[in-house]
Amino acid sequence: MAFDGYFISRLISEIEPKILNLRVNKILSDENYLQLKLQREYLTFTISGQAGMFYLSDEVINNEDYEFSKVLRKNIMGYRLRSINQVSIDRTIIFEFEGLDLIKGPVKKKLFLEAYGRNFNLILTNQDDLIISAHRLIHNIENKTILPNVKYVIDETSKILLNNQSTLHIDYEEIKDKYIGVSPLLGKYLQGKHINLDEIKINPVKNLDNNQFYWFNLFETENVKSYQSLSSLIGDLKVLKKVDKKPYEKFIKNELIKLQNKLIKLDEDLKKHEYNLSLKEIADLIYSSGLDLNTKVSTFNKTSLDVNLTLNENAQKFYAKYKKAKTGIDYLQNEIIKTNLRIETFDEFSKVLEYLESEEELNDFAEALTEYGYKYKTSNRRRKDQISITKIEYLGSIILVGKNSKQNEYIFSKLAKNDDMWLHVKAGTGAHVIIKGEYSPKIIKKAAQYAAFYSSYKHSSNIPIDYTLVRYVTKVRKSETFKTTYQNYKTIYINEVNMDILTNH
Repeated sequence: MAFDGYFISRLISEIEPKILNLRVNKILSDENYLQLKLQREYLTFTISGQAGMFYLSDEVINNEDYEFSKVLRKNIMGYRLRSINQVSIDRTIIFEFEGLDLIKGPVKKKLFLEAYGRNFNLILTNQDDLIISAHRLIHNIENKTILPNVKYVIDETSKILLNNQSTLHIDYEEIKDKYIGVSPLLGKYLQGKHINLDEIKINPVKNLDNNQFYWFNLFETENVKSYQSLSSLIGDLKVLKKVDKKPYEKFIKNELIKLQNKLIKLDEDLKKHEYNLSLKEIADLIYSSGLDLNTKVSTFNKTSLDVNLTLNENAQKFYAKYKKAKTGIDYLQNEIIKTNLRIETFDEFSKVLEYLESEEELNDFAEALTEYGYKYKTSNRRRKDQISITKIEYLGSIILVGKNSKQNEYIFSKLAKNDDMWLHVKAGTGAHVIIKGEYSPKIIKKAAQYAAFYSSYKHSSNIPIDYTLVRYVTKVRKSETFKTTYQNYKTIYINEVNMDILTNH
């Protein structure tokens, strides 16, 4: 995907003349799209899959309200779209609306689009940038808060404008990191060239080999499709439907409930067994009391007895309970340890599920759950000894990514060597990543992107990724899932995770 700052700039130029000053007549939404009907035009935002894109669509979606669309309907229905402004040449866009309030008179409201792919957001503010609501509310992630009545602040960047500066002597990684609005796809094209982008005519194309697209043809292949407009190009892209995680969430939740109930019962049984250990002392006292052992009494030494049994029979009953408790306590303590480990396992499953987004990843996840009783209905199940992993070739090295416990253990125990590099998100759940071959700073940064993307912190910023040699990583024993400890590590911080970087090798 290359929905970068330069693409957005051309897209705004294309759609602005068609919708500026038009009134918002309808606001529609479903799981994939949000639409603002501006008279006969439908300004459409993608909110799943390749999220954060916007365009004019000919297709009207079936309305399925969600909370943010209701907020928009309440706040900007009947308002006119007065301007569309791009912040510098970056991926933050401001849609400004103007309406009439019976008391306040003319009122302006802004819809900020942060077009950051899977990390995208839509934020509605008043004219003073105070947040009314947002598609995704955020509370204090690296000092960024998106909550009602908080002032919205546009993210700062240290990048500079490309203008007509030469890119002859720097590679595409440096280009995209240095210049604002440049995607890896564009950076790769600019590498070693001196090009004025303002002189290039808009020619929307999609690479049919890999589904990448751009506002002009920068692809080496001839297998491309051209479009009449940038909107028609975006509309033709396959929107990735949200994968259904509910069956897995339900299974994990039910298993955790059963395990918690089991743990409560085990704790109760352990307390009973610990009490029954003390019954031996009562039985000993009965025999040493000098009382007639054939008598029947209700209490002895403040201990309740079975009045239907003699003292001798009660003492023997206590001895039997003591013997059962003595052998049962070890069993119960071991079961409590096993149950706590199983609870940890399902807690980890729950965290892993959060960052899985594709059908393939969920299929791998489902297979991992089958060992714990999950019924996986598919005709394409792999053999037990067949483990799927992600393998990326980059700058002469190979990056291996494990996305679940089985894959993590496989790449670490079977594929990794002592001198390979190992990466993992700091203090969180996530993929284990191995670099085989050279591990220059660029390669480490690339691998760290995968470790960040497949982690519980993927939607955060400034994500810490620890890395060290495999020789300094140790598997944690007595754990149902694959866990490690490590030492002699360094940390790299990933400020932004997106599929552009991950798919450009």
